[in-house]
Amino acid sequence: MTSASLALIASIYQEPKERTKALGVFATVSGVALVAGPVLGGSLADWIGWRSIFIVNIPIALLSLLLIISNAGETKRNTERSLDLAGQLTATLFFLALTFALVEGGPVGWGSPLVLSSIVVAAVSLLLFAVVEARGKSPMLPIQLLRQRSISAGLAAGLAVNFGLSGRLFVLTFFFQQGLGYSALLTGLAFLPLTLPMMVNPILTSRIVNRIGVRSPMICGFFVTAIGTAMLTAAAGSFYWLLFVGLFFTGYGLSLTIPPLVTAVVTAAPPGQAGVASGALNSIRQLGAALGVAVLSLCMNGAGEHAETTASAAGVHTALLVSALVFAGGG
Repeated sequence: MTSASLALIASIYQEPKERTKALGVFATVSGVALVAGPVLGGSLADWIGWRSIFIVNIPIALLSLLLIISNAGETKRNTERSLDLAGQLTATLFFLALTFALVEGGPVGWGSPLVLSSIVVAAVSLLLFAVVEARGKSPMLPIQLLRQRSISAGLAAGLAVNFGLSGRLFVLTFFFQQGLGYSALLTGLAFLPLTLPMMVNPILTSRIVNRIGVRSPMICGFFVTAIGTAMLTAAAGSFYWLLFVGLFFTGYGLSLTIPPLVTAVVTAAPPGQAGVASGALNSIRQLGAALGVAVLSLCMNGAGEHAETTASAAGVHTALLVSALVFAGGG
């Protein structure tokens, strides 16, 4: 759905400045949801129970469906291309097997036959996907697309963004609840310094991008995020007010990074392939999220394969330090 939304925006807004502005609005609306999610989720978990966070998706999905049916336009169909079923299946199998291995590696052990076999399946699926895409007549992800530096670098940056963001949210949630004793609702509220800049700043970022391009805001955003995460590292184990500034810096840095990142990848795509590029970016970001949660949770508990996840100051410090290094690497 995200990929189709971005492709629709790219199709409607052909002029670069207008497209950048539209993508900024898209990022702002996404930021509103990011702000509301932890607070609403924490409220539902505390007051009704954790299962209610899934039930709330039903009315949201129905409302969204009605909005799409009544308002959304359609892009021109490319009758020359066909569905790349082999590419779809091998890519899906790769993500499925790798995510399963990452999620189950900690609880059942990285040396278990189940996890090792999942890693093998993921590796074989990725190899088959590369072969299919190189030889297919209508590849889902054309190899020549990845040869463009703006797109390949953008995909790597997207991996880094979600690795650090999702992994850090996972670590800090444990820290707030186990280390500082916060409730689910209070934990959601504690993330507001991180999420509010991502709601407010993307419109300003889109104006900056229109003036100076995508490169400088992304570089600046990555390093501001890395600095903010390093500040969190120094403050881990302390009271919340010491974490406030670090959270704000990371949120502000991400609000400088994500909108121009999406703009860079979508704009660099050849005509008619904006959906392909945005789909690849979305997929690689979700992979980064899975990697971030798996790797940073291992850094956080650090007591062996079968250790339960804990939120000691030392473990949180290590996980946040790794996250800061990944953001710096993205820059």
